Amino acid sequence: MLGTAISLRDTECTTGILLHCGPMSSVQLGDEIAIHYRLHGPDGEVIAASGEGQPLVMRVGSDEVLLGLSRGVVGMQLGEVKELHLAPEEAFGTDAGSVERFINKVDAPPDVIIGDKLCLRTADTSVTVWVVAEQWGTAWRVCTKHPYAGMNVAMVLKVVGHQR
Repeated sequence: MLGTAISLRDTECTTGILLHCGPMSSVQLGDEIAIHYRLHGPDGEVIAASGEGQPLVMRVGSDEVLLGLSRGVVGMQLGEVKELHLAPEEAFGTDAGSVERFINKVDAPPDVIIGDKLCLRTADTSVTVWVVAEQWGTAWRVCTKHPYAGMNVAMVLKVVGHQR
């Protein structure tokens, strides 16, 4: 779908967050990596990207990372570029079963913005991840369904840091 029309800049991680030490090895579950990426929606538009000189630092296999991203980086080498095509189940979920609710702004972290993910504990002590959908007066409308739920997405990424 995206082919060669998309390329990543040849910058390396200069933030000092991660260093590669020892012999060249491939990424495995549990490793901490830094990537530059561009995430494309179904129509090819860029819907998210790493900031200039600011790679995304992640733990491979963590619940905070898209399932398809964690699976896709396993086996990659430092400096390698890859294009992933993620089905809804591997990206932002299916569009079934969305729930929404409102939370007072005073009960949320002060720097919350639309699109942020919040972990909310319910009365039965279970934790659910909610996406901030919109501002509604003195409250945030949050939902369990991401705006890109049910959609196929593509991601172009480059591993710029790797640490076991």
